[in-house]
Amino acid sequence: MSNRRNLLALGLHGISEGTCVGCMKATDTALRFRGSPEWLIAGLTALAVPCDVAITMVAHDPGITRRPDGRYDLSVQVCAACVRESGTSFPAPAVVVIGAELPTIAQAPGLQP
Repeated sequence: MSNRRNLLALGLHGISEGTCVGCMKATDTALRFRGSPEWLIAGLTALAVPCDVAITMVAHDPGITRRPDGRYDLSVQVCAACVRESGTSFPAPAVVVIGAELPTIAQAPGLQP
């Protein structure tokens, strides 16, 4: 089954507490995307989230924060296996610890649409 089956059912966050956004298996690790909404969507699709689900997540996730520089932050739970399988150069996800920084995949400020 594709991950689309569960993402839409889980609500507007697109993820369930404690599960990977890519494979829906339990994980305690996460990454952060920082950039334009299009950048966030591209990052999610690189992790095997269907494009329409990624768009919904970015449009409606109350956890997205706008930074003073105009870029947005979106943190997603993702397992190390899904990051490896993505074929990207994304850093390994880190264990989620309150107050700790997550590895961040950032769009260069000058490259925003």
